Amino acid sequence: MSEARTNSERPTIIPGRYIVFLKHYVHEPIQMSHISSVETRCAGRCHSMDESERPAKFVDTTIELPGLRGYAGVFDDKTLEEIKSSHVVSHVEPDQYVYPCKVTQENVPSWGLARLSHQGPLGSDEASKQYVYNEDADGHGTTAYVIDTGIYVEHEDFEGRARWGIVVPKNATKKDFDGHGTHVAGTIGSKTYGVAKKANLVAVKIFPDGAGQGGSMSDIIKGLDWAVRDAQERGDIHKCVANMSIGGGRMNAVNVAIAAAVKAGMTVCVAAGNESTDALNTSPASAPEAITVGSTDKNDGFSTYSNYGRILDILAPGRAIVSCSNKGPRESVALSGTSMATPHVTGMACSILTDGKIKTPADVIRKMLDIGEDGSITGALNSSPNRLLKQIPAQDTQQPPTAGGDDEEEGEWDWLLCTKGKGSKKTDL
Repeated sequence: MSEARTNSERPTIIPGRYIVFLKHYVHEPIQMSHISSVETRCAGRCHSMDESERPAKFVDTTIELPGLRGYAGVFDDKTLEEIKSSHVVSHVEPDQYVYPCKVTQENVPSWGLARLSHQGPLGSDEASKQYVYNEDADGHGTTAYVIDTGIYVEHEDFEGRARWGIVVPKNATKKDFDGHGTHVAGTIGSKTYGVAKKANLVAVKIFPDGAGQGGSMSDIIKGLDWAVRDAQERGDIHKCVANMSIGGGRMNAVNVAIAAAVKAGMTVCVAAGNESTDALNTSPASAPEAITVGSTDKNDGFSTYSNYGRILDILAPGRAIVSCSNKGPRESVALSGTSMATPHVTGMACSILTDGKIKTPADVIRKMLDIGEDGSITGALNSSPNRLLKQIPAQDTQQPPTAGGDDEEEGEWDWLLCTKGKGSKKTDL
């Protein structure tokens, strides 16, 4: 097996590129006027640049999440200082690279689905090879947005339920060159390998063409922005889940964007990362409102590569997981990583949302934790929760878990806690 190259060994900051968020009272006309002013100033200062090096637009990304507006682009030092001093700007942060959280292992039989419906460690008996699930919770009517390398939508195991949404990077195409996103989508909702076997799958491509290419945090935000607006336009955001099997250095801008998506009604599941470090140091894993997922192996051990800590919500099978491959319409491949654990959780979120009785991201995670298996995982969890993802019982009659209200106050985003108003499930960290 080839071990993953950790994010600490890869470039982090994207030189000269920044993400800017505006204050909560800023509406579209003010946002557009501010961006126009930034463009004019950049163009005036960069007239001496070689034409081949000069971008067509300095601001290349506009962010319009519910309650959160901003933009991203390439700015010279003088313009950057003016942006920071603007009365409409609340936060500026350097853009960062982001990478898929995977390890590769070839030709290994999968076991993850069986573990979801099997109490205790898997054995050699036939029951340990079966996946038992509730047909009334198969994900029909739900949508998973796979924010990743794309999806090989022609794969037969998707049964026509996978489609292309948006391709974010400039000059990228509607093709999954890497296969990471296809594998993730397969674990979420394919016929053979999927948790929620009737869920709809939407490709939100945030990585450039080519295998193993790094993306940017600003493209993550743009992809999530698009997914939220697409779900809102269809009128079913409360039956939608975003999967982010990706990771990079900690970035408050991404975490706040996730908080805005969750506030709008979309459940967001994120990989803890593969650096064997505290997930609080990475994004999107450190986003308080997301469901953060660590990885386990077939022997119920905590994966040695998995990031850890109190920010994690739940653990799921992530080592030697077989799912759809981008190499052909019937091909499969085994991969390992928190990237592979996370789509199990996304699929389960789709299952929980199927019948419409549970409607909010907060109730999704409460239900998931309520049915989870406690205390089974061994190894160095380092304050991670010892709770393994489990399938909804076949005879389960779902009701929203009892909890206090989740209404949030209006106001500026807290850039330390990455939340707004009263706070969220993890603000005690």
